[in-house]
Amino acid sequence: MKYFSLRMYLTKEDYESYEKKMRKAVLFGRMKQLALPFIILTVVGAIYDIFNILISLFLFVVALIIPEMLNRDFSNKSRSSSKLIKRPMIVDFYSDRFEVRTEPDEIMRGRSERHYGFDTVRSVIEASDYIYFIFKTNNILIIPKRALDEEKYGMIKNLISNLFSGIYSAI
Repeated sequence: MKYFSLRMYLTKEDYESYEKKMRKAVLFGRMKQLALPFIILTVVGAIYDIFNILISLFLFVVALIIPEMLNRDFSNKSRSSSKLIKRPMIVDFYSDRFEVRTEPDEIMRGRSERHYGFDTVRSVIEASDYIYFIFKTNNILIIPKRALDEEKYGMIKNLISNLFSGIYSAI
């Protein structure tokens, strides 16, 4: 059963704001993924040679910095030439899922539709101007608060308190 729909535009600034706010979270997640290999390399390096410890530390730092630089460069280039960013996005809120759609317009004749089950939501983050639904697939639904009236904001807050209170955080 569909509860309500949002029609909104995401701007370049919306994506930039998200990236600035979420950079620490992404870096922390990447550090968690690299922790075990780093520990193993450090232990092996300590057994054999101090030089190996320095190599493992260097590799750890490089594995954090290079992806960040590449992601930032890719994001800036793709946003500046994106026709998709100029299209309206429709988010339908159902009892068990989100449906995110873009409809055909004068720029693009194509239509897209993505379904995200509530069981795939990894975290919900509320910032001063946005609500972010982050999914286990590493996709994200950015909802600018400017697109919400009081009633829809209340409905989203109700959804969060009923289904996502354990994974909700405010920044």
